[in-house]
Amino acid sequence: MKMRLSYILVSLILVLLITPVYVMAIPSAEFLYTETDLGGGWWQYDYTLYNTTSLADGSYNIFDVGLYFDDFYDFEGISLPSGWDGTPAPWTDLSNTDFINAYSLNLGVPPFGTDIQPDSSLSGFSFKIMHQAGDITFDVLLTLPTDAPDCADTDSCNPYQSGGTTRGISPVPEPGTILLVGVGLTLILLLIMVGRLRFRWNKV
Repeated sequence: MKMRLSYILVSLILVLLITPVYVMAIPSAEFLYTETDLGGGWWQYDYTLYNTTSLADGSYNIFDVGLYFDDFYDFEGISLPSGWDGTPAPWTDLSNTDFINAYSLNLGVPPFGTDIQPDSSLSGFSFKIMHQAGDITFDVLLTLPTDAPDCADTDSCNPYQSGGTTRGISPVPEPGTILLVGVGLTLILLLIMVGRLRFRWNKV
């Protein structure tokens, strides 16, 4: 009897080991921005959208992103990535809104589509708003091309959804700024060296 139970247990363990384990994929995204005070109450935001879904989880492509403000504010779009459009529309017109949305116009990933594939990013989402928005809620819609429908027909599309909170990052210094800082530090070092040489010369 004990031998039979042991045989059953070993068989179950072997079945579990050789059976493929299917883990539900978890689409994810990050929406990072730099913030600039334009004066007069206006703030500019330049966003980069990252599809942080792992390729191991499948090709979940981002084709839509939305941002949610805490109230209605004057808004004016500056730019969108090539192959994308947005609301309020037209994007570059002055409007008053509590929500903005940008979406890909071309199904699929480059070079033919403009969706954002896993482990890649897309910049160029820029606007100004009469409010220092800071970190706010966002969500994205993703499609898995192997699914049917594949969201080419948005009326029958059942997309995947993810989201979170946007996050501010420090802007990368311009090359000219880095050069000026380097020159300044070099001059300071030279002045220190000259001062030390003069001090030693006067002591001789």
